Amino acid sequence: MLRVLATRSARYERLYRMLCLPSGIEWAEMLRERGDFYAMGEHCSIDRNAQIEDRAYIRLGNNVRIADCAVFGHDGAINMINRAYGLSLDSVGKVDIRDEGYALESSAPNM
Repeated sequence: MLRVLATRSARYERLYRMLCLPSGIEWAEMLRERGDFYAMGEHCSIDRNAQIEDRAYIRLGNNVRIADCAVFGHDGAINMINRAYGLSLDSVGKVDIRDEGYALESSAPNM
């Protein structure tokens, strides 16, 4: 029942993750069904503790494994640049983890 709720709404995501303890394959499939990612290939596994921000900008290939890590489309430096130069910039980049990819440690695209 919790999986159905989590698939329909992100508000139940944490509850599903904590109480049901889904495997990496089950977690990835739930995220695929909910349409969180730009695209997701077949046979993916995502650790339920992985911190994945900006999911709409992330494309996962086939047979991708994401361990307990952080994946995000920005490096946070933009705030420092804005403050230092009085600018108002925003930068979010796309993340493309291709077929047979494995994310083990914190990852961010080169800006």
